[in-house]
Amino acid sequence: MGFTDIFRVSSIKAENERFKSELQSTQDELDALKQTHHQLKATFHEIGAGEALKLKEVILLYEQQAKALRAELDEMQRRHDEIAQALSEKRSALLVLDDELLLESFALYRPKFAFTNSTQYKERLDEVRDNQKTIDQRWPRGDRQ
Repeated sequence: MGFTDIFRVSSIKAENERFKSELQSTQDELDALKQTHHQLKATFHEIGAGEALKLKEVILLYEQQAKALRAELDEMQRRHDEIAQALSEKRSALLVLDDELLLESFALYRPKFAFTNSTQYKERLDEVRDNQKTIDQRWPRGDRQ
């Protein structure tokens, strides 16, 4: 409080009284609201609405559990579909291998190279061996790993 506030004492007292009356009226309103709240709460319990709220909470809990279970079921269904797709692919690959084994059992096979005779195969094999020798000569023995 400053020195000049001495001259405003009456206005400060009036403002203080106004605040006190506002505080009192607010306190009265609060007390009235508390009383109304207690009356409503008592009426609420008299008519059994508390049981309805408990049931609503239980229903909400079950709905949340059902939602979680649906999500889990969807994930399991997705995983099942993936596994079924993989199984289908494996079965088709197995059929191809069975056919190849059957052909090989009759001494028939599918050629792995596009050579029409053994001479072409031998020539290509010689080329590859020559390339390997060239590479082998370029690297000193100590540098190899």
